[in-house]
Amino acid sequence: MNDYEDLMELTDKELWDQLPKVEGELKSDFFYELSRRSFEKSDFKSALALAEQARDVILSLNDFTSDAEILKTYFAVGLNAHKLGDYDLVISNMEKALELAKANNLEQAEDYSILVDAYDSKEDREKSIALLEWQFEKFNQADQDLECSSCLAQIAIHHKELEQFDKALTKLELALDFAKRAGDTNFTLLIQNYIANALYDLGNYVEAEKRVEKLITSFELLNNKKSLVEMKYLKYQIMWMTGGNKKEVIKLIKALAQEITEQDQESIDQRILLEKTLINCFEDMGGWENMKEANKSKRRLSVLEELVKV
Repeated sequence: MNDYEDLMELTDKELWDQLPKVEGELKSDFFYELSRRSFEKSDFKSALALAEQARDVILSLNDFTSDAEILKTYFAVGLNAHKLGDYDLVISNMEKALELAKANNLEQAEDYSILVDAYDSKEDREKSIALLEWQFEKFNQADQDLECSSCLAQIAIHHKELEQFDKALTKLELALDFAKRAGDTNFTLLIQNYIANALYDLGNYVEAEKRVEKLITSFELLNNKKSLVEMKYLKYQIMWMTGGNKKEVIKLIKALAQEITEQDQESIDQRILLEKTLINCFEDMGGWENMKEANKSKRRLSVLEELVKV
């Protein structure tokens, strides 16, 4: 038995029975196949342990068939570590995988999304940006417009987290071009949503409001309730920041919160955001009546936060 495809024909028992009798690269293949089957059963702990054994066996060999064999074991470890939330292990394996892949022209940009997730979990935004920039270049070379747009949008989000709003806007404007080229209406609207928020972050309220009004119309036509809430909320923020009637803005935010009747997590999160905003508005205005209203919002907020815990 020399081909990996042959192993796939064996039962789990046959694999375990024959495992002590095999050596070298074939032994790594046995561990890899057992890991793959555990992964398919969602037994990620076992899958990870087996993948690590597959990796360690092949790394211990003085010679082997190809770097692709090592690469697949790094991926197996990284994928299972990601499922288990062990981001340090994801990083240590996937960085080695990427280095090996680049050296041998084996890299596939889409394969490294879990490494981006791992960097994000460690709040290593600079590494995330660098990896996403590399992915973007690869997708661009392959004329994969939607993937290019997605990478650029993610880069923009990281720049926003770093309060680099100018850089975020530049990336989003480029992302919008790629989204339009891809012909994906929903993603195009999502990028326009991000651009409106970036303009708000930069204090360009006039241009932000123009974008918001167009998006509100689009989301109403599409009956996209969650995105509509986001845009109305941004509109009311702009009104507040540009000297609009504060009592009227508060009235609009309260009405918007009451419009959200769904009980899914995203809807609850939106209601929480609106209640927090109302509290800030009431406290900003001051006075006994507003403090009383702020306390009402705090009670509603407490109820909503309990729903999140459930």
